[in-house]
Amino acid sequence: RLQIHSGLLLCTVRFHVGGAWLMAGDDGEKDSRRGRRWWVRRLLVAVSALVSVAGGFVILLAPDGSIHRATRWEEAQRRDQSRHFVRGRRLEESGDAKDNEIHVCLTSDDTDLRGLVVTIRSAVASAREPGRFHFHVVTLETLVSLFKEALKTHLPGVRVSVRHNAQLQRRIQSFISFRETSRARRELVTPLNFAPFYLHEFLVSKKNGKVPAERIIYLDPDTVVLGDLAELHAMDLQGHAIGAVKTCSQRLEDYVDLEALTGLGFSQYSPSDCIPQRAVFVYDVQHWVQRNMTGTIEDWLLRYRSSTDDLWFDGVSLAPWILAVGKDYAELGEEWTCSGAGRDSMTVPESKTLRRSGFDVAALRALGVQFSEYGRVQPYVVTCSATAKLLHFNGGMRPWLVDRFNALPPPCLAPQVLAAEEWKWMRRVKVYCEESAFIACQEIWWKHISEEAACDLKDFDKEWQEDEDKWTDHQMDDEDGKRAVEREARDKLAFDEQEKLRREEERLHEKRRERFRYHWGADEPLPSWKRRDKKPSKARGARASDEGARQEGSDDGAA
Repeated sequence: RLQIHSGLLLCTVRFHVGGAWLMAGDDGEKDSRRGRRWWVRRLLVAVSALVSVAGGFVILLAPDGSIHRATRWEEAQRRDQSRHFVRGRRLEESGDAKDNEIHVCLTSDDTDLRGLVVTIRSAVASAREPGRFHFHVVTLETLVSLFKEALKTHLPGVRVSVRHNAQLQRRIQSFISFRETSRARRELVTPLNFAPFYLHEFLVSKKNGKVPAERIIYLDPDTVVLGDLAELHAMDLQGHAIGAVKTCSQRLEDYVDLEALTGLGFSQYSPSDCIPQRAVFVYDVQHWVQRNMTGTIEDWLLRYRSSTDDLWFDGVSLAPWILAVGKDYAELGEEWTCSGAGRDSMTVPESKTLRRSGFDVAALRALGVQFSEYGRVQPYVVTCSATAKLLHFNGGMRPWLVDRFNALPPPCLAPQVLAAEEWKWMRRVKVYCEESAFIACQEIWWKHISEEAACDLKDFDKEWQEDEDKWTDHQMDDEDGKRAVEREARDKLAFDEQEKLRREEERLHEKRRERFRYHWGADEPLPSWKRRDKKPSKARGARASDEGARQEGSDDGAA
């Protein structure tokens, strides 16, 4: 734009200067020559100005990268300028309202930032007053610069603080222990998996040592928010320190060994107890500290370490959270956690419940689901998404990883808040004879990010890491197997050789015995240390002579 205006200004200046120079020409010059020079000057001025203006338009309207090649994140920032607007309003228009901020925390050490960005974007897009939100991302010290640059570029206008505390993370690590028998994944044994229990400590201000929030909302970075989180910020916790979603589809016995707890003296727990979920929860900082919730969780981690039995299984952080919270929490509505959007199958009980919920054979066939030999439905069919305010993509088939699976992604009942949206994949089936629309769960996630932004945030170095590790493990297992076979062969050969030597030694020993019998009429003589080399006394010699004489007399009689 500057070059266009400069070109127009240049055109005007050259026109006036050229006209003045022309009018100041030699009076003796012929009029015809003066007129010709005047028209040539005007033509040169016009051509020069047009070239300058055209150059400005080329730079202004050229496709991205043809004139000026910016970095990928700079291009993404230009593309995402529209993200300043949420539901037709700029974020700044809703006001800062620092005195009434809503603090939302997320924790992640994943260098693939797609899930984290979508979670924050969806929370902002679903908020009535997005300017009140202040997001805090807790990560490792080595990832702070990466997170700051990426989040600043892809979340323009959103207040995001990236936090770390190496000393606190070392303290958390000192409580964590891992057992192969627990069936937990080793990658979950990280301080950031337990960081949600220390959020008020991560948020402490370095200036005054105070927590800038009275209430903190935690979100898993694999969620999509469809409701206004301000509802959680304003809800009455009824004197409890925590507000969480209660689920009875999973029970305490699914995560905790109650017999081991009884052996430690904890008999107040029941196998059928419902559990508080952790995809989203809100806690009052003052009540959390007063009731020492963090210390209670640490106590359970120490009991797990010192116990000879596995107190819990299939996880490392959920069970101590469940045991520490117990039933002392305010219940959020079920709509605040709709899980299973990233799972590739349902359990046998879940499959039975689905089939008894009005889904006939035609409905499940229309959704493209399959059944295992035990009747498990594949993939997971999400029915809670119609009224959900938070969709949890727990499981391995997350939207940004679904290409790894050669299978149908989970179908979701179309959310009512997105009724006006268009979907690429949709199936209408009858449940209890009423028509319901199902869509691909991953499309809900992709509504909050463009393919270009997802490409910018993807960690290509991590693309094959999981497969490479798996292949390496298989190769090491094969090599270990080969070495075991070789070692067994060597041991067998050594055993055979030892057996052969033993048999040869026995044969030689038997041969010596036979030779002694042949020559001396007896077995081998006694060893040298058993022989009596001293000369016998006279009395013993006389007795020996008498015994010899009697023996000879008996021999003669026998003869």
